[in-house]
Amino acid sequence: MTERLQLHKESVQWFHALSGAGMLVGGAAAAFLGQKLNPRVVIFVGIAFLSCSIIVEALSVWVYLTAAMRFSVGVMTAFMQIVLGAIMMKLVEEAYIGRVNGAITPLLMAGTLAGTAMAGPLMKAFTLVPVYGMSAAIILIAAFASLSLKLGGNAANTERSAVHLD
Repeated sequence: MTERLQLHKESVQWFHALSGAGMLVGGAAAAFLGQKLNPRVVIFVGIAFLSCSIIVEALSVWVYLTAAMRFSVGVMTAFMQIVLGAIMMKLVEEAYIGRVNGAITPLLMAGTLAGTAMAGPLMKAFTLVPVYGMSAAIILIAAFASLSLKLGGNAANTERSAVHLD
C-alpha cells in the first residue's frame, strides 16, 4: 500500500473490504458450480491464480488493478475453501472429519507463521518485489504438486460398493 501505491496505511481497510465482497461472490459461485467442476483442476487453477495474483499485486502501481486483484483473490479463496471442504467430506469418513480438520488447521497456521517469520528478514535483505516473487514461486510449485493428488473415492464408499457387489 505505502510503497507501491503511495497510499496511507489506513487505505488497507478498503482493499480488505473488496476481498470480503469477493469472498461472498466466491462462496455463491462455489455453491452453484462446485459440484460440476473437476476438483483437481479447481485446486490447480486456484493455487496457480493465487501465485499470479501475488506477482500482479507486488508489481502494481495502479490502485484499480490492485483493487480488482484483491476482489478476485477473495473470490478464488472462498471458492477454493468450499471446494476443498467438499473434497474432504467426500474422501474422509464421517467419524474422522473433525480429526482431519483438527490436524489441517494447525498445519496451515504453522505454515502461515513460518512464512510471516521469514518475511521480516527477507524484506530487510531484499526489496518488496523479489520477496513477493519468491512467495509466488513457492506457491506455483505447490500448484504443480497439487496435480499429483489422488482424489478418488474414500474407503467407506469402496467398502459399501464391495458389499453391494457380493
